[in-house]
Amino acid sequence: MRYADSDWASCCDDRKSYTGYCFKYGGTVVSWKSRKQQTTALSSAEAEYMSLTEAAKEAIHLKSLINDIGTPHKTITLYNDNKSANNMSKNPIVSSKSKHIDIKEHFIREKVLAGDIQVQYKSTEIMEADILTKGLCGPKHTKFRDMIGMNSVLK
Repeated sequence: MRYADSDWASCCDDRKSYTGYCFKYGGTVVSWKSRKQQTTALSSAEAEYMSLTEAAKEAIHLKSLINDIGTPHKTITLYNDNKSANNMSKNPIVSSKSKHIDIKEHFIREKVLAGDIQVQYKSTEIMEADILTKGLCGPKHTKFRDMIGMNSVLK
């Protein structure tokens, strides 16, 4: 499973968003990332689109590794909980809402149009990368920690 998520404008100091993604292979997390985005997103869709781009770059790398071990994959599906960001990744038309987005962020669109990556919606309640974008309250943290297959060090 491949998940990408963001938490829009959550940094109180500079209003930048956070990106999180995780990749599972055989039920085990094999790659993940949680970091502040370098540019300020003007909408939640833009922040999510930026997280999809980061995840797509990692997906292409992991696809190569998986192919090398003899399990070929043609298309990788990334799950995201923002329908607008998903639509932006599939639509080659630049609109007034997306014309300001930096060219490097359109990497995801290029890979979707080439058929290397597919983007699908997954609701926030089951978005495993959510734990990588923000602090979660106890029960929610435990739920998402268990979903990505991590164990408590306190057990």
